[in-house]
Amino acid sequence: MGQISMFQISLGQYYKGDCEGCNQPITSVSTASCSTILWRSLLVFHQRRFFTPQQGRLSSGLKKEEEKMGGLKNHLPLPTGPSGRVADVASTRGEIHRRFLSVLRNLGSSIGLLLQKTDEADVFAHQDEWPTWLPHEEKFIEGFSRFYGIWEAPLGFFFRNFVGHTYVAMLKERPVSKAKDKFPVIIFSHGLSAFRSCYSVLSTEMASWGYIVINCEHRDGSAAASLHDTRGSQCDEPTEDLESVMEWIKIDINPRGIRTGYDDYELRFRQLTHRVEEVESTRRLAEQLNQGTLDLLKVTWPENKSCLQYFKDRLDMSKMILAGHSFGGATTMMTLTKQPKHFLAGIVLDGWMFPLKEHREQLTNIDVPCLYINLEQMWTEAMYTILRKAITNDKQEVVMIRGSNHEHQSDAGYIFSNKKIVNFFSKIMLFGSSKVHHDTTMRLNNAMIMKFIWEIFGDAPNQETLDVIPAHEDLIVRGIPESRCKIPAKA
Repeated sequence: MGQISMFQISLGQYYKGDCEGCNQPITSVSTASCSTILWRSLLVFHQRRFFTPQQGRLSSGLKKEEEKMGGLKNHLPLPTGPSGRVADVASTRGEIHRRFLSVLRNLGSSIGLLLQKTDEADVFAHQDEWPTWLPHEEKFIEGFSRFYGIWEAPLGFFFRNFVGHTYVAMLKERPVSKAKDKFPVIIFSHGLSAFRSCYSVLSTEMASWGYIVINCEHRDGSAAASLHDTRGSQCDEPTEDLESVMEWIKIDINPRGIRTGYDDYELRFRQLTHRVEEVESTRRLAEQLNQGTLDLLKVTWPENKSCLQYFKDRLDMSKMILAGHSFGGATTMMTLTKQPKHFLAGIVLDGWMFPLKEHREQLTNIDVPCLYINLEQMWTEAMYTILRKAITNDKQEVVMIRGSNHEHQSDAGYIFSNKKIVNFFSKIMLFGSSKVHHDTTMRLNNAMIMKFIWEIFGDAPNQETLDVIPAHEDLIVRGIPESRCKIPAKA
């Protein structure tokens, strides 16, 4: 197992307002080992658990390190691939329905860097370098409060008193890997009320097998919170006083339609259109990184700006996959109807069909291989009806994981490590409680994803990873059930 390393940098917003390409969302990129993650967590503080990638339990290896070093910080599971390390990077401007410009100082949009393999112990010996899972906790608490209709005071009390800090085991400024000349690229779109780091476990897992994973943080009002530059087209010149021009984008509420005359579909489809444009902006950012044309004068932090040059000629832009969870799944599907030439395949994780309902006929245009992994608790007959429009050829593979709920494909199960807490929040979010442990769902989910990625990119599979699938075959329902009430019984 290699070390996990991170590189955090921030790009100043010094672009002229009307130039092409100012549709950039906050973007985080991670590569062959971990992903773009800068965060702070929600792990119940009295449960100091350390997870192995395979079991999600306290491992003897970690326990030995804990004894030797006098204790480890709470952290997410380490990835299982051979390239276990990463970096955190980059963000630029954005303008679609309104101008979303990003200047980040300590909030990094991330870029992951491939690093040389070193001993795992080195990761634990330098845990003071680990980034927290969630930055700017107060703003995200406010976003969750607005979205889920929970008073901010009690929610904040819960976070501050029953949630500790969770870290991502990555180190700073380690050498770039020479394992490959070029690395395939995976762009990932987050779900409603999420943000770029909500899928750290999955992103680092994909990256650990030799891929650059770029996580968008959308600025359409669907993220729990996001930061942008208020100067718009006036930001022609650099400024040292970045804090004075920054403003948080608040999440656009309310999912339960409690406001009189509130048209939820109109809002969500407008956001979906925005998201599709941001995916294209992210793809262009990847091209700029690969070409070495991203203006390093825009970088305001850290002082070592040469890190972006590590990506020059290292991205294989002919091998790209688009993936997303929930709203990000809908974003993936709609993007593939409009920009199929850029992506070899798509991965849709428990896709939210609602924003697609009036445009379902367009889904018949999806003509690249797609893997749809659905989690049982959220799916309704109406959602199946929309999904069936996309399944027009044998390139599309649909599976469902029994007894799982919507949050099992995110980091929630590891952050709220107590199953009762996960189920409590799932019920608040109207997804229902789960019957299967989140770690089982995540390992099965990740194994099916890696199998699909290896097939698309033509890479050699890892047998230990593949063995997870038959081991849990009883949890898998293949294809689209005839109806919600006719899901085949376990064999």
